[in-house]
Amino acid sequence: NYTIGRRNLFLDNCTWANYTLEAIKKITNINWIIKQHPAADQYNSKLNFSLIVKELEKKYNHIRLFPENLNPACAQ
Repeated sequence: NYTIGRRNLFLDNCTWANYTLEAIKKITNINWIIKQHPAADQYNSKLNFSLIVKELEKKYNHIRLFPENLNPACAQ
């Protein structure tokens, strides 16, 4: 998100991710499938995004974590 240019809306990616998750809690007419960023492990992210989404799954029926055993690049 912030590779180039100024950060006008959010301080960092964690702030942006938290804002987005807070927003989708309120948008209940859409089923959300949230996927961890593929490079999160490479960058040793401080944000445990998968754990946060798993906690949201317990409270919200319209939010789910994308299954790790599925490859979005492969047609089923």
